[in-house]
Order: sequence, then structure tokens, then C-alpha cells
Amino acid sequence: MKETHIDDYHFFREATLRICGSLHVQDALDAFRVYAETCIPMDEIRIAFFDERSSSGIILADSSPGEPSHFTRSARFTQSELQRYRKALLRDGTTLIINDFDHADEIYRIAHARHKTDVSARSKLRLNLTREGHALGVVTLFSNKKHTYTQQHARLLELLHDPFAMAMSNWRQHLTLTHYQKILKDDCQFYREALEKRAGKDVIGAETGLKGVMAMVGKVAGTNSPVMILGETGVGKEVVANAIHNASERRNGPFIKVNCGAIPESLIDSELFGHEKGAFTGATQSHRGRFERASGGTLFLDEVGELPPQVQVRLLRVLQHRTLERVGGTEPIPVDVRIISATHRDLTSMVEEGLFRQDLWFRLDVFPINIPPLRDRTMDIPDLVHHFVGDKCRELKRHTPWKIPEEAMERLKHYPWPGNVRELQNVVERELILNSDETLTFDRFLPRSAPHALETSSQTVVEPLDTVVTRAIEAALKAARGKVQGKGGAAALLKINANTLRARMQKLGIRFGRHGGDNAPR
Repeated sequence: MKETHIDDYHFFREATLRICGSLHVQDALDAFRVYAETCIPMDEIRIAFFDERSSSGIILADSSPGEPSHFTRSARFTQSELQRYRKALLRDGTTLIINDFDHADEIYRIAHARHKTDVSARSKLRLNLTREGHALGVVTLFSNKKHTYTQQHARLLELLHDPFAMAMSNWRQHLTLTHYQKILKDDCQFYREALEKRAGKDVIGAETGLKGVMAMVGKVAGTNSPVMILGETGVGKEVVANAIHNASERRNGPFIKVNCGAIPESLIDSELFGHEKGAFTGATQSHRGRFERASGGTLFLDEVGELPPQVQVRLLRVLQHRTLERVGGTEPIPVDVRIISATHRDLTSMVEEGLFRQDLWFRLDVFPINIPPLRDRTMDIPDLVHHFVGDKCRELKRHTPWKIPEEAMERLKHYPWPGNVRELQNVVERELILNSDETLTFDRFLPRSAPHALETSSQTVVEPLDTVVTRAIEAALKAARGKVQGKGGAAALLKINANTLRARMQKLGIRFGRHGGDNAPR
């Protein structure tokens, strides 16, 4: 190529735009080559760096106008070769011209041989990249003819040291982040599959006792409509919520569960909506809430009836505007979340009593699904028992399953199961732990008179449930000296949420607040 006058500023500006124009190193290198080959002859250009951990040279990208030459992208070096190569880099400075490898330092021929690159009839122009005293890598131009490069070419390439060094730093960081992103994606897929194997994709009872429930799941899963799952404690509301999520278009997104009754009232705002650094004492860094983490997926609000009034207001605002503001923040953050809520409480009565916002209830109760209790679907009990026993067999690596006599299974079917499926699972697990025989009888937990356990004699006095609950609450309030919530309060003594306790007190006519006088509960 005949040397012509080149405007340095124009060359620097145009080359830099292409070098720094993409975080994808191959795209940037291709764009640079197409422009720069009009000023500097090249049949191939490479970007490479040395990985200290593996003592390997890594070629990040290679660009040529025709078919790429054959080379090995990663090549290991011995310690002696590494020391010789570093000495040569320091000796030869920022740029190096090799127009005939027969007269070059042998270490350069060795380095290219490690990458299986034939340089016998080639010329090479190399730019050594450093930043703040640290070696970042090298940019190497090749010509397929000897005696191609001049000091003018080296001067032009040296002008681009800083753009290449900055881009090299960004490319390597981007590749590192991409690598970890792939690892995280792979981990997510692995754990999702592991959870599916553990929980099972099929809902037990889907063709029998839960057939009607699963029919409703099939109808609503393909929509983004909010779902309200109703049912007693332990009936499997989370299982149904999982089934809706897994059958929806959001199944590859996150499924985030929030137990609204288990989070302290002082923390629930931060847990749901997140907080900014410095929003309150102890907020040393910004925190993403459950809504942000569930974006693109499903948020399952379990025991939604336990939400405090001020949180109900914020939740309603998020559902209306599909944006949220973190605690202590002012910027609206968009969220794309499908809401599934669940409760064992009578939200209709709570709305009438002013304990749950009616407008929020309308937003959540778009598609209600009522799960029947286990005592109303006893045909599912054998399948559930065998499922729990099978899980334990796999956990204990037991090849011979336990036997369950028909008499024992009938007793299980006749027991009322106030704790529903959760209670059944616990009974099965306790029996498996304590039983050393091959046969499961459940004698320890279900006496043979169990089917008649609920029958009462004519002499038995049964008090109304409200009376029993009133007596328990009044006793707790007396012991707590009228204090409802907090340490030593009646709610803590009764082991229930303070809002739940206040709701029951209001329903039962138990006075609290200033209307109750000096001894009224607080």
C-alpha cells in the first residue's frame, strides 16, 4: 500500500467510534477493520489477553475480510515461556513491527505456534495495551506478505492505544458478566427442574376431589387476571397457586411467595415494596422488594387477610398503576406482576367490618377458587398417603415400600382432618419415623375409635365456639394488662397476628381502645 497523508485527528475519531461502538468485541473489531484497512494494510486482526489463573493466552476475537485462518483460541504457556514473553513485551515497548519472523525473537514464534498460527511468510504489527501499569492485552495486525509494515503504520496504531485499552477493559468485564449470567440462568433452570421433581407437576386429586378446582385453574391460567384462592388452612392453596403459575405464559419467570401474616408489621412495607438506602435506621443499602423480584412472573400473597391497613393502601395503588415507590424513594418503578392471593379467612365479613378495604378486595377477588377441605374429598387420601410414603422411600433410599393395610387406610379416610393435607402429611411422616415394621398402622396417632371420636354423649356440655374464643381472649388480655400487640401482648400470648386479634375482638364485642376505659386493651 502506497503511504498517503492521513489526518491524525480524523483517523483517531473515526477509529475510536468503531472501537468503542459495541460491547460485543467481535462486532467492534469487524467495524474497526473495515475502516482501518484503508489506512493500515491488514489481512487479519486479533484481540487477545493473558489469563493469569490458567497461564493461558486467550484470543477474544479475530477479524478478516475472507475466511478466518485456523487458530486455537486458548493456549497454555509454561512458566519459562511466560517469563520470556513478558520480558520481550517490556523490551519492545508499546508497538512492535515484525516484517520477517526469521529474524524475530523466538518467543514470538513460540507464542504463535501455541495458537497454531503459521507466521512463516507473514508480517505483524502489534499494539501492547496497558492501563494504570496493568497489562490488558494486545492488538495484533497480520499481513500475508513479508515487509509490509512501516513506522507510519505503527504511529497510527499507537494513536489508538487509549481507545483500545478502554474498550478492552469494558469487553472483558462484559464477557465476565455474560459468563456469570449464563451460570445463573443455568442454575435457575437446574433448581426449577429440581423443584418440579420434588413437588411434582401433577396435582394429586386433579382427576378426583380437585377436578373442579383444576378445571378452573385451566381456564384462568392463560390470563393475567388476579386469582383469589380460598380454603381452610392446609388444604393446598400454594399447590394450586403453583399450578396456575406453571400453566401460564409466565412459567419461566419467578414465582415469589409472601406469607403476609408472618412478616412483622414494621417490616412488611420494605419486604413488599423495597426501600432506598437511608430510608430508615439500619437501611445501609437499597433493597429490592418482593414485587420487583417477581416482575415478569407471579407474586403469591398467602394469608392476604393479615395485611395491615396502610399496606392495603399501597398494594391497591400498585395494582391500579402497575408502578411502585420504594420506602424512602420518589421514583416510580414499573412492575409487571400477576397477583395470586390466598386466605382462610372470610374476607367478605372483614370488608363489612371495615377490616379489609373493599376496593382492594374487588381488585384481588376477580377469579375466586375455593378448595374443598380434605374431609370432603376423602377419595384423594389414598393417593396422598402413597405420595408421601413414596417421597420418604426416595429420601431414605428404601427399595421396599411400606405396606398399608386396608383397615388403616379406611381409618385415615374416616378421620376428619382439621389440619387437612398438611396434617395428613405430618401424621404419615411421624408414623414412618417411629415405625420399625414393614406395615403402617397409624395406631399411635389414630386410635381405632377414631371414626367415632367426634361423637358426644348426652352428658357432654358443648359451649359455642365464640364463647370459648371470648374467654381465651379475655384471659390473655388480663394477663397482658390490656396490651394487644408487642412483646408480652395478648396477641403474642395467643400466638396470632395482632390485626387478627383486633378483628376477632371487634367481631365478638370485646372492648378495646379508649372506649374501654383505663383497663381497655391497647
